[in-house]
Amino acid sequence: MGTLAILRGLLLYSNWPRHPLVSRETVLGPPGAGAAERLMRLYHRSMRAGLLIILIAVGLELFRLSSVSVFTSLLSVFMPLGGLTFVTVMLMLLLGWPIPLVVSGSMAILRERTGHTWELLLLTPLSHREILLSKLAVGLSRQQSLLTVTGLLQTLPLIVLLGAVSRYLTGVAVTGCTPAALLGLTALLFVVDRVQQLILFSLIGLAVGLLTDNWAVGMVGAAASGILAWLIHSALAFVLIYGLATERFFDPLQAIFVGLPALAFIPHGPLDGVLALAGALLLQEGCIRLLFHWLTGHCSR
Repeated sequence: MGTLAILRGLLLYSNWPRHPLVSRETVLGPPGAGAAERLMRLYHRSMRAGLLIILIAVGLELFRLSSVSVFTSLLSVFMPLGGLTFVTVMLMLLLGWPIPLVVSGSMAILRERTGHTWELLLLTPLSHREILLSKLAVGLSRQQSLLTVTGLLQTLPLIVLLGAVSRYLTGVAVTGCTPAALLGLTALLFVVDRVQQLILFSLIGLAVGLLTDNWAVGMVGAAASGILAWLIHSALAFVLIYGLATERFFDPLQAIFVGLPALAFIPHGPLDGVLALAGALLLQEGCIRLLFHWLTGHCSR
């Protein structure tokens, strides 16, 4: 089952609340909802405490009861700290966004296996493929906020990629609609790569959920597997770009920031980079098909 078929199934089940597994998963609620609620309460209390401190500092400034500018001192501490935290979180989401998908993909199956209901679920008339896709669809639907933010952030590497390809095309002898066609094809392959990564890392999460029946081990294993899979994927992309691009045009930051689509900027010819990227995406598609085939065959083991 390839990327397009999996994506079609995910869209179908996420918009089909009458499906038995989707409705069951919705009633049960997301795993870890209690911990998330406690974290939100802690966040709100911290925000109120910070606002109270700022109001006290403003009062001291207005009534000139402080010999040192308390308000200015607070701003000099909180503003850089808040800006650094914001930039750090954005970079983590921009570069490491596939890692939470592994954890999300493993949660639904882990709950079934730790509750000893997975075997009963396999006895239903539903096929293994339908069970996996419905579980994954509900898990991803609960990550809408994360996927929305990361989707918006992916415009940054897309702009960097299109800018690099455009600068290269201005220096070579291409005429007519060729530059626009190459840029459009590059943008399309970039989107395909990101969709493939979303599915690939989600399937890795399903695999982690199938391999353990202990909640603590499964969650730690999902986080570790997500980080390891991300490191391997990034390293392979980096090595592949370094091997195909000439030393003069190789940019390590671009290879890390853009990832596999940076193959489109291989200055051996106008079409060489795009063809290399298409070949790499075909290999990634093969990994997705093999992993999904393994999952459907190992559901009952």
